[in-house]
Amino acid sequence: MAEQDGTVQFGWEPTGRYGGIGFDSTQQMTVPAVDSNRVLAEIIERHGEIDLLKIDIERLEYEITTRIPDDLARKIARIAIELSFDSNPLPRTHDMHYRWPITTLTRRPE
Repeated sequence: MAEQDGTVQFGWEPTGRYGGIGFDSTQQMTVPAVDSNRVLAEIIERHGEIDLLKIDIERLEYEITTRIPDDLARKIARIAIELSFDSNPLPRTHDMHYRWPITTLTRRPE
């Protein structure tokens, strides 16, 4: 997933253990990317809501999480993100809890 549809550069280090979009490495390949909000909207349209969304996408966790619009966020009960946030990325819809190495966002009751 990415911030928009298109292609992105994906880099990785020689062992293959570490890598991601924007990863600075001599090993690079061009891969297709899809808009994360479009994917979330399609899933929510099909299923009504998401019980648990895990975001562990090697380097884009912050960007993908902070761009989730409120109307979609309200349809996601819990979000587990492998990243430490300085402040709540979805303050209007979710409460934030952090326990290394996972940030959990829990939807507030309406």
